[in-house]
Amino acid sequence: IAYLIHSIQGVTGGNQTLLHHANALVGLGHEVTIVTYSAPPEWMLLRARVVRVPVSMPLSAGVPAVDCVIATYFLNAFELERINAPVKLYFAQGDQFIFGDTPGAAGGPGAAQVQRFRELSAASYRLPGVHVVANSKNLMRKIREQGGQTLDEIVPVCVDHAVFHPVDPPAGKVLPRILIVGPDSAGTALEPLTFKGIDDIRKALMILAAEGERFEIVRISNTPPEIFRDMPCEFHQAPGDDEKTHLFGTADILVYGSHYDSCPRPPLEGMAAGSVVVCTATDGAREYCIDGENALLVPPARPDALAAAIRTV
Repeated sequence: IAYLIHSIQGVTGGNQTLLHHANALVGLGHEVTIVTYSAPPEWMLLRARVVRVPVSMPLSAGVPAVDCVIATYFLNAFELERINAPVKLYFAQGDQFIFGDTPGAAGGPGAAQVQRFRELSAASYRLPGVHVVANSKNLMRKIREQGGQTLDEIVPVCVDHAVFHPVDPPAGKVLPRILIVGPDSAGTALEPLTFKGIDDIRKALMILAAEGERFEIVRISNTPPEIFRDMPCEFHQAPGDDEKTHLFGTADILVYGSHYDSCPRPPLEGMAAGSVVVCTATDGAREYCIDGENALLVPPARPDALAAAIRTV
């Protein structure tokens, strides 16, 4: 089995899903290869073989002889046609071009490329000879709206309870710990990360701080500090599983601010670790979040609403 993954450096979300899938398949006795442009992660034991190809080459150039090849993003799904394998899968976890608007849509810089990415995203779900598997009912609906093929299966987002579980609070803890998980970067003009809502959360916390609320901020990111670079916080870049167990397990509140997504992992992991979850009411979050029951849901892109919900908690 071979996976096509542009980067395996992500410490949260869909990237972790893929790496844990690969490890589980190795555990079942399969020979698994990950073909990627990035170095292997240092914060987890990856049991699959890693083939790193130069960025000047297509990922398909590094695929050995396999029985099954799995694309993992709309941009590498088109490489499946170059690979000779009996079974071709596209495990889709969503992208910003199927879920929401992106900069450049109104004729600004990069508008043509953004439109091209939208077209490629839609086309990736109707490739001949490729079985599409989604990670949520929400994404399945979006694929159908785009005219994509009927899906063979949904493989839902899951939680590793060996990593995410409650732990004893640190000795002498007084202030509530607020955990924010996700890249601390605005991304690029063509592939922005503003939809992650990290800046919305920052603004919400600034509102609370101005009101005199006291709390500790804990950040987990796979990128260096950018959005939170000038805000006092406990910043953890690419923590390992043991550290994630501590950070999630000692958090009192997990705040998630995405504007749209297929089915987010961090709120589910926060619940497993015993945190109270404040989350934006996206269709993806509603796969398992119930307002007032297991989470407080607020409208996306509303720092004031996030602040009010955190204040309520």
